[in-house]
Amino acid sequence: MGRWIGESIRFKFTHWQQVLKHAKTQRMTLAKRQSFLRTLYIFEDWPDSLLLNLARRCKERRLKPGEQMAAIGSFIKEVFFIQSGETKLLLPKDHKTPLDMNLATRGVGDILGGHGT
Repeated sequence: MGRWIGESIRFKFTHWQQVLKHAKTQRMTLAKRQSFLRTLYIFEDWPDSLLLNLARRCKERRLKPGEQMAAIGSFIKEVFFIQSGETKLLLPKDHKTPLDMNLATRGVGDILGGHGT
C-alpha cells in the first residue's frame, strides 16, 4: 500500500456492509411508503418530489389489536393514513349504554386525525 499523508476516518469493513444493507432497506421502505401515499386520492396529483418529501417525514406506527390510537376529546397533532388493517371509532360505554358504540370503521386508504376526526 502506498504512503498516505493527510487525515482519514476508518471503521471495520463488516460495519460498512451493515451500513450499506441498512441504507438499501431504508430506500426500499421509503419507496414503498411513497408508492402507498400515491394511492391516496389527496396525493394522486402530487409531483414525485413532494410525495418523496412527505414519505421521508412519515413514520410508520403499528398498533396491536385493541390498542387505543387516541381518546375522544383528545387533541391529535398527527394524521394517520391507514395502510393495512382497520380501526374503529368507538364511543365509550357509560352508565346509559352497557357497551361501546361503534360510530364508524375505517380501513386501508382512509385518513384519520387532524380536524377531520
